[in-house]
Amino acid sequence: MLTYVDPSVAAAAGWQHGRLLLRFLRVRNAKLPLTIFLLVGLDHRVPTTPLIWGAVLIVLVYGFVVVFNDIHDVVGDKINNRDLPLATGELTDAQAIGILGSLALGIVLLVLAWSSAIVAMATAALTMASYLYSAPPWRLSDRGLLGPA
Repeated sequence: MLTYVDPSVAAAAGWQHGRLLLRFLRVRNAKLPLTIFLLVGLDHRVPTTPLIWGAVLIVLVYGFVVVFNDIHDVVGDKINNRDLPLATGELTDAQAIGILGSLALGIVLLVLAWSSAIVAMATAALTMASYLYSAPPWRLSDRGLLGPA
């Protein structure tokens, strides 16, 4: 049996989920690296396609780093009452891991499609740095000046 769903209700739910995902990925915080990347690319007259792929890759990697950090920091975020979807319970651990996996898959597919050793190495280095920053036992974020470095 089919049931009628009011399109305005469905659209509102979609927007709510989209806003929650953007808040979780904190895409707005990626504006500085994204702007620098685009300005340098435009200044060096890089073709449009690599600029678009690079911008998407920056957003995906930034989202991966943020989600990875939130998964490993959820206890501290709850203690400090941080308004983050995982800490507030708006997202479950399973949903966060699903989002993390989707971001990882997107990054891998984009790097493979790009076929650039430099892009692959830079992406791998950034991923390793985020792992060392967030994950036990290293957790550079807890080690004073090592975190910001």
